Amino acid sequence: MTPEKPRLDDLRIDHKPARKPASQINLALPTLLVLGIIWATVIGFVGGILPAIRAVRMPIAAALREL
Repeated sequence: MTPEKPRLDDLRIDHKPARKPASQINLALPTLLVLGIIWATVIGFVGGILPAIRAVRMPIAAALREL
C-alpha cells in the first residue's frame, strides 16, 4: 500500500492580515495627537508652576540679582 499524496487543501494555511485596516489607523492618529498635546501641556504646567511661585514670592531686587 502506498501512502496517499497530500492534497493542496490539506497544505493550505489561512493567513490573517497582521495590520489593522486603514480606517482604524486613521482614527488612532488624531487620538494620539490630542493625547500628546494634553500630556505636553500637563508636563509644561507642572514644570513651570514651581519656578513661577518662587518668582512671585521673591522681591524684585533679589530676582534681578540672580540673573
